[in-house]
Amino acid sequence: MAGMRVVLAEDSALLRQGLAALLTEHASVSEVLEAADYDELLAAVDREQPDVVLADIRMPPTHSDEGIRAAERFRRTHPGLGVVVLSQHADAEGALELVAGGSTGRAYLLKERVADVEQLVSALTAVRRGASVIDPHVVDALMRHRLRFEEGPVARLTAREREVLGLIATGASNSAIADRLHVTSRAVEKHINSIFTKLDLPSGDNRHRRVAAVLLYLGDSRSSGSGPNPSGRGTEVAPRGLPRFLRLPQLTGSTQQRIRTYLVVNLVAIWSAVVMLTVVNEKTGPSRSLTLDIVALVCAGSVYGAALFLATHDRLRPAAALAVGATWLVAFTLAWATPFTTPVSLLILYVPALIITDAFPLRARTALLATTVVLTGALVLVGESRRDWWETNHPDLPVPALLVGVFTLLVAGVLVIGIRDSALRVARHSRDLEESRTRLAVASLDARRSIERDLHDGAQQRLTSLAVDIGRLSRSIDTDPERAREIAHGLQGQLEAAIRELRDLAHGIYPAVLAERGLAGALPAASRRTTLACVVDVDALRHRYPSDVEAAVYFCCLEAMQNADRHSAGSLITVLVTDDARDGEEALRFRVTDDGRGFDVAAHEDAHGLTGMRDRIHSAGGRLDVRSTPGEGTVVEGRFRGEPSAEGR
Repeated sequence: MAGMRVVLAEDSALLRQGLAALLTEHASVSEVLEAADYDELLAAVDREQPDVVLADIRMPPTHSDEGIRAAERFRRTHPGLGVVVLSQHADAEGALELVAGGSTGRAYLLKERVADVEQLVSALTAVRRGASVIDPHVVDALMRHRLRFEEGPVARLTAREREVLGLIATGASNSAIADRLHVTSRAVEKHINSIFTKLDLPSGDNRHRRVAAVLLYLGDSRSSGSGPNPSGRGTEVAPRGLPRFLRLPQLTGSTQQRIRTYLVVNLVAIWSAVVMLTVVNEKTGPSRSLTLDIVALVCAGSVYGAALFLATHDRLRPAAALAVGATWLVAFTLAWATPFTTPVSLLILYVPALIITDAFPLRARTALLATTVVLTGALVLVGESRRDWWETNHPDLPVPALLVGVFTLLVAGVLVIGIRDSALRVARHSRDLEESRTRLAVASLDARRSIERDLHDGAQQRLTSLAVDIGRLSRSIDTDPERAREIAHGLQGQLEAAIRELRDLAHGIYPAVLAERGLAGALPAASRRTTLACVVDVDALRHRYPSDVEAAVYFCCLEAMQNADRHSAGSLITVLVTDDARDGEEALRFRVTDDGRGFDVAAHEDAHGLTGMRDRIHSAGGRLDVRSTPGEGTVVEGRFRGEPSAEGR
């Protein structure tokens, strides 16, 4: 049989040249024609009419399955043409696609085989004769794929259970799934428990089991090309079963917005009470007790006004502290001056504890609740001790019952709004947490695939080329020493390039400088890779923090810097990281700003980049705020409460 004419299709120029030299040196090959991408491969085959094709499975333009698509095309356009496909991985799905139209003249080899020229030429010769060759490792993968398909845990689920699991993977809550499938929430719970059992997920925290189930589902569905929307965004479902009067008004938005709303609602209630008490005092004759109540309410209204002013200037804790003090003042004044309002005073006492605790750190909230419990007993004691005095000095006041009823209605209305808001926020946070967990699970899989692509396109190609050249070197040492020295001279450069690419890849996963020197060392290093001027100020950063916190801050800042560099059209990026002791609590704060064109944050709320930054910061226990106005630049600001790591103090 005459020597083979081979078309070699490989996008890595280094590997392509090494393979071409390796094949050309073999006696069974007469000519090697090179192609760098899918289109060049098709053109070369049409033009040269080769005996066989040796093609990488991934090539430009999409770097996905060009080698397999070319083999399918040649089955129609060049029926007798043999095709050998090379892959970095034992991909069972790829091998099945290659032989789906018939195995005649088809071979699927791992790239690690190319260093053995005899084995490679043997496969080329076999497909030229119409035989088929499948790499032994790929055969093993095919067997595992079959077992997984037939016996894998996801395959045990019924069609309905797979449908439920697919909706869980989108971040949908149980009630949302029930609405979507037109079943009861109880039925959904039964399906989910059955899913956990069939997937062999141990009992424990259902949130962790939901994430584990989603990971199994995504692993199964990705291999079959199906699955949920990778964004992981859940279905928004309005709260069901709430009476209409409980739905409005809503204390929505950020903590700052909700506290402002609460202060406004309380101001309206306080001044309404002042008006009512003034009218009652005029109608029944001046009373020192009612006058004292009016004075206390006027003082509280003034303090609430000052608190609202502070809240509008981002001073939430001082504003909340003023509101708490004013509320307690009103409660005790009412119980002292008008003991019949003690039930109302008790309700007033609990308003701050139920509504504005978000403004305080956890320790302060705990202290506030404990103090409220102690003050409850004190308030009852004050009211009861003054009851006899009231009945003696105000025997004929005709309106105590009416006043108690009206005031109770006002205060209870404020409390109901606050309790309803807290319940909805807990439900919303729970849903957001589930959605965030799902998005992080999907992002983790996507990150793995990205790393695999980077390895395939970089270091793996160079290492494969090294293996080819080492094979050539071993065959040339005795027969052609000069050629061997030439090959050996190029090996060092290839090895250094492979090390450099692996180092760059590792830097993207978790930079060594971040582990060694923390944010103070990693962020300035990252700033040197931007095209815009970037100023990093970490002089006020005195401590090291837990690795998950430092990683979250680093990658969030890196994403913000890259976004500003690519999209802001500005001239300067500024990064500030500090240990802040504002309001008496140690905290890690960071801010990334640019002077670019800005954007509408509300219109891009669900953008992948913003969602990813929020999920990363929230998963590490922090808070993130993104502010931007078209034409005025962008500010990305985050904060972590808590203590530095022990080794970083």
